[in-house]
Amino acid sequence: MMQRFARDAFLYALPSFIARIVGLLLLPIYARHLGPADLGFIEYVSAFSTFALLLIPLEISQAMGRLLPESDELKRQRSIIYSTMSFTSWSFIAASIVFFMFKTEIFRIAGIPVIYVRYTPFILCYLFSLSLVSAMQTQFRFLQNVYAAISINIFIIILNLIIVIISSFDGLNLTDYFLSLGISNFLGVLIGYYYLIKKFGAPIILPEIKITAEMLKYSLPIVVSSFGVAVSLGLDRVLIGRYVGLEELGYYGVAARFGAIAAIAFYTVSSTITPIVYRAPMEPGVKKLIARLFYITISLCLLAMFLLSIFSEWMVVFIAGESFRKSAPLVFYIFTATCISNMYIFFLGMDISKNTTRIGQINLTMGLSSAILSIILIPLIGIWGAIISGLVAASIRLALYIYHSQKAYKINVRLFIPFSAIFGMIIYNSIPLLRTAVD
Repeated sequence: MMQRFARDAFLYALPSFIARIVGLLLLPIYARHLGPADLGFIEYVSAFSTFALLLIPLEISQAMGRLLPESDELKRQRSIIYSTMSFTSWSFIAASIVFFMFKTEIFRIAGIPVIYVRYTPFILCYLFSLSLVSAMQTQFRFLQNVYAAISINIFIIILNLIIVIISSFDGLNLTDYFLSLGISNFLGVLIGYYYLIKKFGAPIILPEIKITAEMLKYSLPIVVSSFGVAVSLGLDRVLIGRYVGLEELGYYGVAARFGAIAAIAFYTVSSTITPIVYRAPMEPGVKKLIARLFYITISLCLLAMFLLSIFSEWMVVFIAGESFRKSAPLVFYIFTATCISNMYIFFLGMDISKNTTRIGQINLTMGLSSAILSIILIPLIGIWGAIISGLVAASIRLALYIYHSQKAYKINVRLFIPFSAIFGMIIYNSIPLLRTAVD
């Protein structure tokens, strides 16, 4: 079983690893051509996309991911997959029309300078393409078609890299940024449909009512949960942009790009382990596999935190340039909050028992905690208010996940020592900041 995990983890990690390398290669181009303010606007769009991808399609991809492993009939799999793609498409088309009609008012309410309104068509196309790629990747993951997922990911990454490099010769701007992503995503979706058509035949234009209703019955309770997740992931950037400024949001965004490396690592592990656990949770060796992966993952997280404590400033200046030096102190904390937030993937009791109501309550609690703290702290202490709210909300979520999931599906792991080490690292990094604040 460990060999199977290692093989799948390597295959899932390959495009993610390439994406991180390409992302670091592109960051100097983005930083030097766009600057802090435009990068701050990109973070604004990223925050909006967090809400859009989770809420507009009503989390139907999550239902698809849950029903596909239980479906052995080709006809039923076809209905689930194509209905999901169709429902996602029409949902985003309808939402895009509404957003475009009221774009100026929405930008003003959000506190975004109206000079950015002209990028609306490119942003909407990018978000639509991103929603299709996300749904496509979910179905290939749960169909265990690793090679299709890899080919799509790598194609999108490489094509985006080529377009950005070519565009940078004449001076990269925001239009180039969103167009490169949108074009790459749409062509990647076409490759995905090629794989699907080979196996399931021609796609459908409209979702099948019966199967869509079945999926929505599962996914609608998760929408509340997703809202909590979206708030915790996106509200901080919205508030920073509104109360602190787009430039400060740009610094925060550069730090978050370094911290996102942790999210990619956790996604790789989760993408591989969840299908195995869902198919045979009581199979001998599954719980031992989860425990072993937990210890390996948290050890690597601690090592990365230690290295970031020492080298984060050098990394930021080397990659993003001197103008983004202010991002350096933020990198450690964003990386740590990401690790804490994603550690729940090893505690799957609520998922196995299909207790989506409890999951929704926990994620909503996390979202509300993050929102309340962000609303209070960001206007008072700026970016550090977002850092504190993120760490607190992530810790609350993980604690509740562990408590409730361990009752339903207990994993034999010792938690005190690794989490004490994480807390110690946070205190160690906070001492110089507190001294500076006092002085």
